[in-house]
Amino acid sequence: MEFKGWGEADEHELKLIALRCFIILGLFGSFVISAIMYFLMKNIAAAEIAFAGVFLASIYFTVILLKRDWLDEKIGLFDPVLHGVSYQGMVVLLCTVSIGLSIIFFAMAWDMGGIYSGIAHGLCVNFASIFMLLKLDVYNSESKLMYLGKKDGHPYFEYMYGYNPTYYYLLGLHHGWGPLGVSFRRVLECIFLNNGSLVYTLLCFILCLLVGCFILSPDIANNIFPFEIRTFDGFRKFLAIGLLLMGLSLIPLIVL
Repeated sequence: MEFKGWGEADEHELKLIALRCFIILGLFGSFVISAIMYFLMKNIAAAEIAFAGVFLASIYFTVILLKRDWLDEKIGLFDPVLHGVSYQGMVVLLCTVSIGLSIIFFAMAWDMGGIYSGIAHGLCVNFASIFMLLKLDVYNSESKLMYLGKKDGHPYFEYMYGYNPTYYYLLGLHHGWGPLGVSFRRVLECIFLNNGSLVYTLLCFILCLLVGCFILSPDIANNIFPFEIRTFDGFRKFLAIGLLLMGLSLIPLIVL
């Protein structure tokens, strides 16, 4: 299914598209993912949890399809220039991925590291999507335009890469299941198992949380660094800085 067709479908066609997506993703996709999880982990409970995750994600995506016009009116779901999904629309759609991954990661982490690991990593996987939803004013299609002044009395803009949500989501997802998830797991273990210093682990968690907020706030970083992050070359530099910060935030957890 192409987003352009979804955007141009009338109400009746949109309901049929939503029904097909629900059947394919919610029913067939749930069984496939749960079967894969069971094959990998030999854990029926983890497979059932994975089934629930994909099923819930399909419900969320179906609601987005059915509420297309309302969402477009509220946040600008489609890009009026490129005739596709806007950057802010991409953030909303990425939440579908986040819901499914959250429960799948919970099942995997629970199977490999216990219940506290499952809770921590399952919740922290959602950090990127939730934070980006709160910053829809940053992750929008207007970030692709840089104002250069006026030419012949008219505003002159340069088309740029902008704050593409997909790549920032992947960066934030990596941080969520990595440093942030590990630090949150340590906090839960300190509280419920009396394992280690709670003050130290809380400070580690706060550090990881601040790093996550920074790497998902390119508008703030753009005012700090001497290069334009909205260009592709600038994003690559910021990506390297983000990965470095994520690595540094892991050091206090390693020495714990």
